[in-house]
Amino acid sequence: RSVVRLRSRGRLDRCMSLLRRPTSPLLVISLLPSSLLAFSPSPLFPNLRPKLSAGCLRRSFLTSSHCPPRSFASTRPRLDRMPVVKMGGGADGQDLGELFDLYHAPDAEFAASGEPRKTGKNKERGKVHRDGDWHRAVHVWLYTPQGEFVLQQRSEKKDTFPGKWDVSVGGHVTSGDSVMHTVLKETQEELGVEVTEAELERLPTVATSLKGNSPKQGDFTCNEFKDIFLLKYSGTLEGLNFADNEVSDVKLVPWQEVEKDMLAQVSPDGEPTDGAYVPRPMSYIDILFDAMRERFPEKVSSK
Repeated sequence: RSVVRLRSRGRLDRCMSLLRRPTSPLLVISLLPSSLLAFSPSPLFPNLRPKLSAGCLRRSFLTSSHCPPRSFASTRPRLDRMPVVKMGGGADGQDLGELFDLYHAPDAEFAASGEPRKTGKNKERGKVHRDGDWHRAVHVWLYTPQGEFVLQQRSEKKDTFPGKWDVSVGGHVTSGDSVMHTVLKETQEELGVEVTEAELERLPTVATSLKGNSPKQGDFTCNEFKDIFLLKYSGTLEGLNFADNEVSDVKLVPWQEVEKDMLAQVSPDGEPTDGAYVPRPMSYIDILFDAMRERFPEKVSSK
């Protein structure tokens, strides 16, 4: 049995007193000294995983999961040697209560700077899509040295465009998060891949407005500022680990074929229409495939 010397007997007494009352476990753990939390077995929480840092232990107590690595540098796998890691995911897909920061609609200032402006307010995901508020999302397109895109088929549990073929990685920027934090987080969560900012190729931000209907959300209006990124990928589909609650299927498709299919879902007046893919406006299509033509100049497609 471990004998732990506490810095303050009064501090322990306070924690024990809180444990006897209906108090938040996080509050109790936050009051404990790191020296107590770092020992194993802990006299207060013997079932917790041993030898974790105080901050990690606080997270483990609430989530019953192991603490993730603190930095990408120590454990980041190479993109051509992807480990297959079991990803956890909720059975119901997205949380309609998660908060999004709201943005001003695209205007002359956005056209000039390319940077959306926050309103200073936030709102729940389900209400944002119901009311058509402008919010922000990230898209990461994985492409192979042969010029193929990694495509994912959206889960039927998605609140918008369920079952449609889509970008390799897509995710909303939740309230308080930065675009780059969201890109790194979503790539890891949806693919099981940890990347650095230096490996990403950033394209311009595009404002898109789409409407639809889904069993989970009902009628929705998706007004988004999309931050688009390219990521060169030299591995295989088997090396990627897509989250079950996010993705139904994956495939590799030449970028010229993807461009052709997306253009087929644009009406003569330039409006996106329904089809096998999540619809994209011409502004999005032009930015994405102009960038691909720069990277594969010998493979020119005709619009």
